[in-house]
Amino acid sequence: MAGREQSIAESRNHWLLISFAISALLLLLLVGSLLHTQRTLARFETTQIELEHIAGELLYHIQGLQTSAMLAASTGDLNWQQRHQTHQRAARRSLARLDELASEAAVVETLGTLRERLEQAEGLYRDIFQALTQGRTEEAEAILDGWPHVRNRKALRSGAQELSHLLRDDVRSRLAVQQRLTRSTVQAVAAISVVMLFCWYMALRSWSLSLRKRREQEAEVLYLSYHDELTGLQNRRGFMEAAEEAVARSVRYGRPLSALFIDVDYFKQVNDAGGHAAGDRVLVRLAGLLSGEVRDCDVLGRLGGEEFGVLLPETTPQGGLQLAERIRGRVAAMAVDDDDGHRLRVTVSIGVAGMGTGVEGLEGLLRAADDALYAAKSGGRDRVVASEA
Repeated sequence: MAGREQSIAESRNHWLLISFAISALLLLLLVGSLLHTQRTLARFETTQIELEHIAGELLYHIQGLQTSAMLAASTGDLNWQQRHQTHQRAARRSLARLDELASEAAVVETLGTLRERLEQAEGLYRDIFQALTQGRTEEAEAILDGWPHVRNRKALRSGAQELSHLLRDDVRSRLAVQQRLTRSTVQAVAAISVVMLFCWYMALRSWSLSLRKRREQEAEVLYLSYHDELTGLQNRRGFMEAAEEAVARSVRYGRPLSALFIDVDYFKQVNDAGGHAAGDRVLVRLAGLLSGEVRDCDVLGRLGGEEFGVLLPETTPQGGLQLAERIRGRVAAMAVDDDDGHRLRVTVSIGVAGMGTGVEGLEGLLRAADDALYAAKSGGRDRVVASEA
């Protein structure tokens, strides 16, 4: 009898060992599945963030291609060709990297279309720079203003924007799939045992950290968005942060500092007469003109609408006035074609202010420049007015 009970006890012990072994095996399988899911999600997040970043860079370089060619044709300065080639190489690298990362059929199709349009654009730009090299400026401008180039330019921009939207949609849809998959796995694990529940607690904690990291990465990408999409200049946020640093240096070392506020006169009439596309071209041309006039140490930004700001370290108000007058004159001589081929001309009003007596800190400097700009517009526009502060 005792031998039989011992045999039953040994049998129970065997089953217990088997149960533990099976549970351990299931636990390993589940943990392995969780780790694989997490790695897949992390890889997916990293890839998609890179895709979004590259898509933004691609749009920037496409705009750079167009802007540098326009500036080269309008000024006759072949130095813009080097910048054009830099944007061209960068755009090709972005396309090549997108080829490696993209997987969605719609993205791949859009990417192929965009590459074809970029190749067509490169052919037009080769003709433009070849004409400029041979001194045939009018021919270069004719190519630039021609319908093939205008149509290709619009197609490139819309294609790059469409690619960016597709990538964002892809991120959302695939992230939703990953979230549903993870929730299903959590429910399956919760049904196994207390040990499994503990393991899932650790897995959910890891998942929470992964989501937090994702939000932090998105916040970082958003935080780094300091440039205006249309002109490529710093936006108001980027301008204000850089301006704060410039003012602090000026105050600390007692060095001169001037500010220019620039506003396009009657810009609404430009949009009404030539359409918003013509208005955009005016802003792009103006941004390129300003970029060519300022120094590397200067702070240039589009503050909103048709208003631009320039901060000039190591520059007295008199120096700011000279630069403002040069800019005003160059803008008055600038012409932009609308969609119907009509030549549009614009002027700007500029307010100039400098750090000094009566002007303290960034707020005071910008307010003085803004008051001067208001005086310029009230005085008839197409003029430069210096602050009396």
